[in-house]
Amino acid sequence: MCHNLSRIIDLKFLLMINYAIILHNYLKINNYLDYRHETTA
Repeated sequence: MCHNLSRIIDLKFLLMINYAIILHNYLKINNYLDYRHETTA
């Protein structure tokens, strides 16, 4: 029971990290596109 609980917590933690990384990359790409759009305009 205790082992399962720690495994679930690990999975949630990994998912949270993956989500944060994806969100960070998404914002970085959006900023890059906005920047490029402003420079070309």
